[in-house]
Amino acid sequence: MAGIAVLAKPAVPGRVKTRLARRVGPVEAALFAEAFLLDTWSMLAELPTSHLLLASERGAAMPLLTPKAELIVQGAGTLGERLERVASHVLGRHQQVVLLGSDTPHLPASYVYALLRDLQHVDVVMGPAEDGGFWGLAMRRCPRDCLGGVEWSVESTGRQTLEALARAGLSIGLGPVWYDIDEGDALDRMLAEARPDAVPATRALARRLWEEHHGAQ
Repeated sequence: MAGIAVLAKPAVPGRVKTRLARRVGPVEAALFAEAFLLDTWSMLAELPTSHLLLASERGAAMPLLTPKAELIVQGAGTLGERLERVASHVLGRHQQVVLLGSDTPHLPASYVYALLRDLQHVDVVMGPAEDGGFWGLAMRRCPRDCLGGVEWSVESTGRQTLEALARAGLSIGLGPVWYDIDEGDALDRMLAEARPDAVPATRALARRLWEEHHGAQ
């Protein structure tokens, strides 16, 4: 059984989805962050033979998540340090860990399977993101400081992460490319491209906000 850890910040206006907030406002962006997490969790909860965990801040468990979330505290430090801490915790209980954010609520479940499938042959599999970062990491090993020196939230983050993992002596595979929902244009794209039954919490919120601003039709 693999452990799947979803990393998410508490949905506090001004602290989450700050780029999306430029389009919709900080309060609405926080609501979208919450909806993204709900949809991500719902998709992952349907995967068999996996143990689902929420990696957030102490006391930040989300009561709306079904099934109820088991919380891992990320702790302080850079994103790399927090990813390593979460990965090491999960690998203490499972042979494999998948680290995901909540910025890809439209992620196909088959992409998570692809990471785990390819992990049978290497130590780490990265799911690259279109913006140069990555949407997920699947790991069988997580040596200390294997993500050290990576510059986060830049176009070269994915490349730097691969280089850091290679320096740590890990064998690496690449999964399918996907895209994060960080900007308003990406949100529009997701709502247009996703299956009608996908991302229900996000669709419901987008519909409600549209009606509040334009009036119900």
